[in-house]
Amino acid sequence: MVARELAEVTQSDRRVTSKQWGVDWYAKRFECESDGDGMQLEESVVESVRELVRTDGVTSVPSVMGRLGIDPSAMGEVTEIVEGAT
Repeated sequence: MVARELAEVTQSDRRVTSKQWGVDWYAKRFECESDGDGMQLEESVVESVRELVRTDGVTSVPSVMGRLGIDPSAMGEVTEIVEGAT
């Protein structure tokens, strides 16, 4: 694959393949389902948030989301989980 992309870039007679990502790529990447009002976190992610707050004492919502790689649109739900775990 790398060789093909390199050939597309370096050889003028080959067309460069355009790269496209859907609007839901972030949710798919982090295994979240969109419910229209925001993100619906999987139970495993919810447990990971609770465990991080309980064991490491991390109470900053942006820090929790950054460490676990959670989509920023789920901030409201993560805030509720963090407040409930402290």
